[in-house]
Amino acid sequence: MSRVRRSRWWRRCGRAKTVTYLDEVDLPASEGRGENRRPIIAVPVWRFERLDAILFVGRHRNGESPDPTEERIICELARAAGIAYARTDTAEHERTIAELRRNVTELERENNALGQLLHPSERPA
Repeated sequence: MSRVRRSRWWRRCGRAKTVTYLDEVDLPASEGRGENRRPIIAVPVWRFERLDAILFVGRHRNGESPDPTEERIICELARAAGIAYARTDTAEHERTIAELRRNVTELERENNALGQLLHPSERPA
């Protein structure tokens, strides 16, 4: 699929805060897959205000489209995924902050040791 073509439907799906029905979007057929395997619904996964992913959903094996209850569950799944992405970011940031604090403590120790070497007369009593 060309980048231009992909970006058009990607932006369209991303602008929607909920379900986008792909029957209106010109997507190429998947190779080696039947019509039931083609995605018919796209649900954006938002992390705060940033679009992180799009969840694609196809028809059931019997060819039926997801019903409104299933669509609501799929939207909740996408929302939960966005929250999980955000929590992962938070955990990574907390680890980075802890590492930076350890580095600052180590640098302060080294700075104090260098200060004592350079100015031995200023040692604390």
